[in-house]
Amino acid sequence: ENAPFDVGEGEELMELKRIIPDFLSTSGDVSIYVKSRMSPKGTKSVNGPYTAQQATAFLDMRIKARQLALKFVGATTGGFWRMIAIRLDLYKTGAKR
Repeated sequence: ENAPFDVGEGEELMELKRIIPDFLSTSGDVSIYVKSRMSPKGTKSVNGPYTAQQATAFLDMRIKARQLALKFVGATTGGFWRMIAIRLDLYKTGAKR
């Protein structure tokens, strides 16, 4: 799980539309959870699991927040996975709530 990140100074809302995983290899499925908050001390929402495999091109979603964090969990007992990179289709919404 990574630390929460935000856009700029955290004043702008962002929308996550797609995760594009790039796995080197997997044995079994990988569950991806997206944790979101509207403020650093705000209530955490957990979205997912989104299931990915080595052949998964992208995962569609629509999550608006000020902070996001990603968590990857092997969904298969005895399985493993190795990721090269992850790309996020992430946009500023322009809203400053």
